[in-house]
Amino acid sequence: MLVDAHVLAKNRTQSLKIAGALALPLLFLAAFFTQQPGVAATLAIIAVVLGVVAFRRFTARTRRRFALLQQPLPTEDIGLLEEQVAYYNCLEPADQKRFQQLVQVFLAETPITGIDVEVTPLHRILVAASAVIPIMGLPHWEYAYLSEVLLYPAHFNADYESGDGEDNRILGLVHGSLSNGVVILSAPALISGFANPHDRRNVGIHEFAHMVDKRDGSIDGVAAALPRDLIAPWRNLMREKMAEDQKGRGAIDPYAHTNEQEFLAVTTEYFFENPERLAREHPRVYAKLSTLYGQDPATLLTEEYRFLRRKPLGRNDPCPCGSRRKYKRCCLPKKKA
Repeated sequence: MLVDAHVLAKNRTQSLKIAGALALPLLFLAAFFTQQPGVAATLAIIAVVLGVVAFRRFTARTRRRFALLQQPLPTEDIGLLEEQVAYYNCLEPADQKRFQQLVQVFLAETPITGIDVEVTPLHRILVAASAVIPIMGLPHWEYAYLSEVLLYPAHFNADYESGDGEDNRILGLVHGSLSNGVVILSAPALISGFANPHDRRNVGIHEFAHMVDKRDGSIDGVAAALPRDLIAPWRNLMREKMAEDQKGRGAIDPYAHTNEQEFLAVTTEYFFENPERLAREHPRVYAKLSTLYGQDPATLLTEEYRFLRRKPLGRNDPCPCGSRRKYKRCCLPKKKA
């Protein structure tokens, strides 16, 4: 996903070879018409145009990303990461830089559309962070089946209707065919997922875990990034844990028992939001997810993981959950309780 000078040069070399392979047959054909200069010239021109078009097409995305990454992430966006994304604050400076670049590429290439809700810079940053956190340990990852992210103003139902209805309980989902996908999120749920960085609940990370799962063409709880020899042990472990009657503060959320795809998404939330407890309470689950995501957050996300560089929140400030109500009339009473 990231492009530096070396990647750009390699892409240009490969694209030049492809363009040459496409143009060469026409150039050879033109050589047979040396007695007909007009035909030979036409074939040569077509060959050159074909080669140029092919070269530019095969280098377009790489050139675009390279140009994008020559500019830093805007200071305002970095400030939002520091204020809202605890995971980002725990990274070493070099990894923070990489995180910023992945956010840049994601935001430049993935439309984020509000459905009866204004998409704010905060929404954009949190959507991008949700997508980037799971793939920080996967160097060449691409969300191949993602076409758009939709934000709804509240929880919604199976008919994508949001509001206060009894059936409006969905916080997020992945919609679309296996070759094309849309992530749909409740905007308030997206914000509240990052408000408490260790409660094991983050709908953004949950839905992008489904997108990681979808990379191999199916959402089945077994992501393509998992080594082949670990697929069967992971399936067996999922089924074993889903059959357990877990209790206590370290239990995996019951929603994980729904099916294998939800088990992966729910435990991924746990893995990134409270990795120390997951490693302690469910060490085998933690170990498999660590292999899958190429990360060891239990060693990275210690006490600093709870650190958010937020400005002091006043009683009359907008509530951070995104409800648009004042803090004193929304989440402050819950916090006191």
